Amino acid sequence: MIRISLSWKALWAALVVAGFGLAVAAEEPAKLNYKSSWVSNTWGGPKKAQWTAAPQLGHICVHVGAIQTIYVAPDGMIYCNAPADEGGLWAAVYTPDGEYVDNAALAGGWTGGQAVTCDGKAIYVGCLEDGMRVFHMDRKHRGHALHGHFLSGLTHADGLVYASCWYHGEIHVLDQDLKEVRKFALEKPGMLAADKKGHLWAVQVLAPQRKVLCLNREDGKVLGELPTLKGWEPNALCVDKQNRLYVADNGPDQNIKIYELNGAQGKLLRTFGEKGGVYAGTPGLIGPLRFNGPTGVGVDDAGNIVVSQNGRGSLFDKPSKYADPGYCTVLESYKPDGTRNWVRLGLTFCDNGDLDPESENDLYVSSHHYVMDWSKPAGQQWTYKGVTINRFKYPYDVRLVFDVTNRGAALMRRIQGKPVLFTIGMYSNYLAVFRFNPATDGEVAIPCGFFSGGRAKNHPHPIPRGMEKQPIGTDWLWVDANGDGQMDADEYLKGDGKTRDGQLWGWDIDSGGDVWQAVGHQNLRRFPFKAFNEKGVPVWDFGNPEVFPLPEPFIKVERIVYDAKRDILFLAGFTKERPEPTWGIVGSVFARYEDWKKGNRKPTVAFDIPCVSTGNKVFIKAMSVADDYVFMAEVFRSNVHIFDTKTGREVGLLKPGPEIWKEVGWVDIAYGVNARRMANGDYVVIVEDNGMAKTLVYRWTP
Repeated sequence: MIRISLSWKALWAALVVAGFGLAVAAEEPAKLNYKSSWVSNTWGGPKKAQWTAAPQLGHICVHVGAIQTIYVAPDGMIYCNAPADEGGLWAAVYTPDGEYVDNAALAGGWTGGQAVTCDGKAIYVGCLEDGMRVFHMDRKHRGHALHGHFLSGLTHADGLVYASCWYHGEIHVLDQDLKEVRKFALEKPGMLAADKKGHLWAVQVLAPQRKVLCLNREDGKVLGELPTLKGWEPNALCVDKQNRLYVADNGPDQNIKIYELNGAQGKLLRTFGEKGGVYAGTPGLIGPLRFNGPTGVGVDDAGNIVVSQNGRGSLFDKPSKYADPGYCTVLESYKPDGTRNWVRLGLTFCDNGDLDPESENDLYVSSHHYVMDWSKPAGQQWTYKGVTINRFKYPYDVRLVFDVTNRGAALMRRIQGKPVLFTIGMYSNYLAVFRFNPATDGEVAIPCGFFSGGRAKNHPHPIPRGMEKQPIGTDWLWVDANGDGQMDADEYLKGDGKTRDGQLWGWDIDSGGDVWQAVGHQNLRRFPFKAFNEKGVPVWDFGNPEVFPLPEPFIKVERIVYDAKRDILFLAGFTKERPEPTWGIVGSVFARYEDWKKGNRKPTVAFDIPCVSTGNKVFIKAMSVADDYVFMAEVFRSNVHIFDTKTGREVGLLKPGPEIWKEVGWVDIAYGVNARRMANGDYVVIVEDNGMAKTLVYRWTP
């Protein structure tokens, strides 16, 4: 066995020499030949703001909460709001050409919301935790109002600001000094818009049927109502300079409805956008006018129509920056005839991507599909091909049910030639399984399986929607026996009850389809793949896993990879000599075991990996094995260490390059790196970038 270790003195020397680019061998790693790129976001990193000389984050707003609403000014400037943004851009501002120019809220922060308007003198922003914040056009903070209110709509007219509060059932009217002039009651008011004839239009968020009401601005009296359409879900409103009312419909139509107003009544003139949106024709296929969860609509004086989308629609009754806010940000501008002017994308958060094993040009993140052209420059290599969620057909898809931080990173596999998508949540407490059937579901990944580490009987949080029949107090597997994508009571299989929440960080799916688990201090497990059932659903032998004791030198194993073609097992975890300093990281030691199925339990190679818990902390959050290299991503810097698993030697370090302004956020998920060897011998290394809302892509030529 080859055993490589490094003294702390040598480690610290390496840190100093490499500018804190950690190495686990005393000598500095060789400089590598690689380039940086990205997918999932229109912009890759910082850029110069046009309103100020100060550098601003250049990613599209917003990734944590996704854009919940927009206001488009007569001159075409676009003001956004969203529940949260780790880059502080929850109130981003864009030009008529779709260029990010500023953050309306200079203070930044984590408390956006879903209401915004601008009267040309100030920007009014609804906040989940702080009522309404008001900013001058130069971004200086002007004041707060309506403390303790969750605002569900904002508009302005004749020097007054109208603010709706869903929870309190009120619409407040304020003057420009932020003093309340009056208020009136309306049950569950949502988005607002003021027309040119003195009326106030409001979405009333009633279940099961929303309404669009015309109100008297003085006393809130209901004067009229738009005709209710079957299945519609009015989400957002605006009025153009011709006094036409635009309604963003988040129901099955997924389009914009345009009304001619006559007093307090409205007549439907036309619709804008393909009926059915992204689910029309080929479900999930991305294209112009194929909207997906419209949250905002606005029209400038030139007639350009701007639509924001988040894959789900507006929150209203869910005032939390993490509660079902949507899984993407799409901001599009169109000419009146439907010709698209531009589109801006921000499609990922707490997510990572993986290539299809049989196509190095098809890259999947948990909810989206990109087609890659590797010949193009950095940031231009990807085309947004499909969204893999269908919330109308599969409403209990875990990628919809779980909160935004736990929807999972993607692992793409081919099992007996069939593509299967797996996703693993931020805390690795589950492995979700999805199949594809292009003939019936187009781009959509169909929910078909779910491995759970188990839920304690005293778990403090409610059981997620659609999973109410799950076994409690034991690990379990759901297999979609009837192929309908729903978790039926008779489709759950119970485990042995020996795993619990927080103990299961290690997962892998080998090339034969077997699922591997590393269960912390307990053991390693292999669940053999059996077959695809008649519905095309993969089935595993959950009742008879192969169980292995932890091999030396480990006392706890946190990550596991099995190379079925070569019978090599790779493990990472902690030993008595290098114990666990914090939770959720890969470990302090990596080991390679050849001939595992033949019975070998002694590591061929074992070596220490970066694990510095004092001073300038360095922890490895995620790892991926490709051939004889292991790629290890740091938590705080997105640096990726490359080790030769045959020798334990550190080959080099991948750092964010000039293509992305050398700036990235954290790797904040346990499966935040995936590596793949390309046909020409290059390696593509895909890394989560939490802070800048993108998927980082390194291409290394050894």
